[in-house]
Amino acid sequence: MKTNWVKQQAALLLATVISSVLIGCTIAFFLWLLENATEYRNLHPYLLWLLPVGGLIIFFAYQKWGKVSSKGNNLVIEAVNQKNVD
Repeated sequence: MKTNWVKQQAALLLATVISSVLIGCTIAFFLWLLENATEYRNLHPYLLWLLPVGGLIIFFAYQKWGKVSSKGNNLVIEAVNQKNVD
């Protein structure tokens, strides 16, 4: 009885350590990407003026190809409800 509890706790500890290491690596990678993006932006300040152009491109792309996606979260809820009905 006691050894089963110890094995269970050891397994939980191992799972915790593994998930902690994976999450830590993921966060470190994200921060590295963020630092590089910030450095790139600081080296190329003119990119700030291109943001409205990017916004217009995204707007027109949604207008042309994303008609259904304009429903937002309601689209997800409808898909879930439809799946439950089927």
